[in-house]
Amino acid sequence: MKEGLYQFIVGVLDLFLWGGELAGEENLPQRGPAVFIANHHEATGPIAVACSIPLRMYAWAVADMVDQEKAAAWLKWDFVERTLHIKPPASNWVAKRLSKITVPFLRSLGCIPVYKGDYDRMVDTLRLSMDVLRQGKFLLVFPEDNMLPADPVTGMRPFQRSFARLGEMYYEETGERLEFYSVAVHPSGYVII
Repeated sequence: MKEGLYQFIVGVLDLFLWGGELAGEENLPQRGPAVFIANHHEATGPIAVACSIPLRMYAWAVADMVDQEKAAAWLKWDFVERTLHIKPPASNWVAKRLSKITVPFLRSLGCIPVYKGDYDRMVDTLRLSMDVLRQGKFLLVFPEDNMLPADPVTGMRPFQRSFARLGEMYYEETGERLEFYSVAVHPSGYVII
């Protein structure tokens, strides 16, 4: 997706779905490569981060979300029923229709598929991520494990740690340190760096 179209879509999403604020903009990197690590904060987290941080980022996405055959089942469980609270059988219909839009959209954004629990495929995720980093670009990772319970105070779930391997891989290849930036999506409407 071209930069102008990306910025237009982000602007529309910000206007209609987010409209929050960024705190800590002075901490943003001037150039890449870098990795942003953010909490997912349900369905709004990825939208909030993309809308709030004025950098083009390439996000990790659950592999099922970029697979046309599997996306509807994932959307049904993770978004349609849990977030929209639509019950079966309507949730099946909504998820199938929604997947026809979301899969091509996420692919066009350059999302990198993440294969949870499949070591061989996770190597593909890391390889594709290194390709992005070599180009001096920014990655966006949401490492919360959505299968584990959320902390009652923060609402965050424990992190999976596979993303940390990128720091080692980048150093082994370049001899340089890879920058990681923590990002918190807060329910009050703030993204904090």
